[in-house]
Amino acid sequence: MKIMYKLVALDIDGTICSRNFPISIRTRNAIAKLMEIGCIVTLVTGRIFESALNIATELKIKSPIISSQGSEIRDLKTGITLKRQYLTKKMTQVALEALSTWKHEIIAYHDDNIYANVRTPWVEEYSKRNHQNLTIVNDFSSLASKELIRLVAIGNKHKISNLEQYIKKEFENELRCTRSLENFCEIIHPDSGKDNALAWLSNHLGISQHETVAFGNGYDDVQMICWAGLGIAVMDGVKDLIKKSDKIAEPMIEDGVAKILEDLINTDMIS
Repeated sequence: MKIMYKLVALDIDGTICSRNFPISIRTRNAIAKLMEIGCIVTLVTGRIFESALNIATELKIKSPIISSQGSEIRDLKTGITLKRQYLTKKMTQVALEALSTWKHEIIAYHDDNIYANVRTPWVEEYSKRNHQNLTIVNDFSSLASKELIRLVAIGNKHKISNLEQYIKKEFENELRCTRSLENFCEIIHPDSGKDNALAWLSNHLGISQHETVAFGNGYDDVQMICWAGLGIAVMDGVKDLIKKSDKIAEPMIEDGVAKILEDLINTDMIS
């Protein structure tokens, strides 16, 4: 029986755009066509909600979107937060203990505020780019009582990879650890993650797993790609993702996502 896809989930950075490569006209048109024929399009991103909202507005997406590595789902039509997964106080304490010897930047997210352990040009630029209030905190243990949605350690890719493996090994059942970028180690609630958020949203919308399509390019997209009915990796994405994808799209700069969406539309696989 021919599968008809009803929900398309798109990662943002490295999949449909980057800081140096805006969303192309071809990609915009393909997404607009999807929505025109009744398909639901959502964003599933590591970006905070406000940053993701800018992209959703640009693409005229009105459906719920997933941000902060699956820790938050908001309905753009109503403005209602459908799901938000904060780290518990105990989880935050465990995470801060795991990061206690980290010598580089650490960022914590709480509502519209970000907290950093040190003021650097990168931290300053990051907070301005994301329109977040920045507070420098010398003792991060004071943040344990706040409802943090995410903690991020920043460093070179080798140290970050080692940190990720350490946290996954030592705190497997207590924390979820992922990477949106090679130099980001992101700690979230174990029930968060793009895959869990997409599964929750699909169920909320009455759409089955087999009726979903997901596109991504990074480490944090691997489990989402595996969960989706059709998981598609961008060709220049990370190797782990490409190995586990059902299909490979051409690179972002060659409109790979748009080409696959056009093919799905033209072969009547979208409803």
